[in-house]
Amino acid sequence: MTASERIVRLLIKVLSNPYRFKKKELADFFERHEDRIKDDFETFRNIGLHVEIKKNRYAIIPDKEFKELSYLQELTEGERAIISKALYKEKGTKEAEAINRKLANLFNFQKLGLRALRRPALDRIDILQLAKKENKQVILENYRSNSSNEVRNRHIEVFRIDTALDTIQAVDIDEIKKGKDGLDVIKHFRLSRIDRVLMTQNKWQHRKLHIQQATDVFRIANENQVRVHLRINVQAYNYLHENYPKALSEIHPSSDPKWWDFETAINADFYGLTNFIMANSAHVEIVYPAELKEVIRRKALSLIEKLG
Repeated sequence: MTASERIVRLLIKVLSNPYRFKKKELADFFERHEDRIKDDFETFRNIGLHVEIKKNRYAIIPDKEFKELSYLQELTEGERAIISKALYKEKGTKEAEAINRKLANLFNFQKLGLRALRRPALDRIDILQLAKKENKQVILENYRSNSSNEVRNRHIEVFRIDTALDTIQAVDIDEIKKGKDGLDVIKHFRLSRIDRVLMTQNKWQHRKLHIQQATDVFRIANENQVRVHLRINVQAYNYLHENYPKALSEIHPSSDPKWWDFETAINADFYGLTNFIMANSAHVEIVYPAELKEVIRRKALSLIEKLG
């Protein structure tokens, strides 16, 4: 975690939990010295935020200009600018620009209704972070799975948390009990599909299986990836922007102002991508690979047959 990323997370954490954390607790959570956390709060003061301390517990008290932020409602463009100002003051221009791009993704996630920055979501992330730090297994209560069409608890060892993608990677203990091993027990879970997280007292038992896999813009974890190139118009662009914000970094203007080039590495099975193309078939042109064109052709023929 870079200094800029820490500042954004610290700001969000304190805004959503006023008078909850002491400086030492925040230092322990972010694995930094207390003086570093003290400097971060000084940065907040320098840009005009009102930092208040009661019984050694911190809060950021917004004035009228920040009243929506105090309730952790969706960040407005103006509020993003305030956070950006803190970033540029803390770090150099290049790093500030990089973290601001990540901040833009967070802004898009809020628009999507993921509410990744609301208190219930933050609590889930905090418990997962703590379990990862203490090497403990957790229970994901009432996880809503698309693949199995079930809602049930999942017993896991989480070893990667990616809030930008709304995902975690973990070892599925239930799959191990069924006799599975290797990559078959490494699962990808969406943070937004979890009701609650319960940390158990059981320590990790399968560290050797904690193998991080590459995750594409459609949130599919698979080390076997291929490059794809699509041309998309404004409707397909908006679909990606609203549903898969990380894809924005892979989209570039084309020579035709009405079209964009979407080039990225995708799981070799094209999961996620094929659904996007089928849903936007009139607004997408496949440049390569040829295998993707064939997959879409078969899916289209299958759909025609089902329709009679």
